[in-house]
Amino acid sequence: MSLKRLDQTRSTHDVLAMNRTMKKAVKQQVKKYNGFSLVELLVVLLVIGLGVSFVSVNIGGNSGYQLRIEARNFANNTSLMAEEAVLSNQQWGVDFFRQYDEGTEDIEYYGYRWLVRSEEGLWLEANADIRQTEFIFSPGTTMILQLDGLDQEQVIELKRRIVDPNAAVLGSINERGLGNDEPVLPDIWMLSSGEMSAFRLALYTQENENTEIIVTGDELGRITTSGEEDEDDY
Repeated sequence: MSLKRLDQTRSTHDVLAMNRTMKKAVKQQVKKYNGFSLVELLVVLLVIGLGVSFVSVNIGGNSGYQLRIEARNFANNTSLMAEEAVLSNQQWGVDFFRQYDEGTEDIEYYGYRWLVRSEEGLWLEANADIRQTEFIFSPGTTMILQLDGLDQEQVIELKRRIVDPNAAVLGSINERGLGNDEPVLPDIWMLSSGEMSAFRLALYTQENENTEIIVTGDELGRITTSGEEDEDDY
């Protein structure tokens, strides 16, 4: 056998030996990673648990963010109604109220609704067929209302329903059926001249009273929200 053929034979044997070695190594790796170890599974579960906890905190615990949304919605709605008063040449108003969840007295909600003054001088509920006229703050939201010239906090009464819109002197009843001889009057007035009752509305959550958003309005109808390191004008 010539030297050249001998070299070729040796090279072939070397290649075959290398292939067998590589196949054996691959099989060992496949067997090694055929399944996850208990430690690896525990690490994966730990990471998933931390991710779920992070999402839950950001969605359910960010009451300050929800409070800013509530305040901005109120400011936007009030600004729109003030413009509506001018365009329609009518007097509009905001009536704040409290109400309880049906069948229980444990959960108390705060809310507000739009009132419009009729030609007879009666304050009636706005037409709900045209737009949304009643809004409820999210559970746990508390409010403090102060009007210009009145340093003390305004009492937010239980929601009252007008019994006879053509004779408001007959009074109204609240959601628990208790009578009231006084007609329903708005807390904030919005006049057709563009003027508005000056007010200061503080919104905060029962779980964290330090988280407070302030909505203020002046006599010229300018509304501002402040708190949580931001301020917006409407």
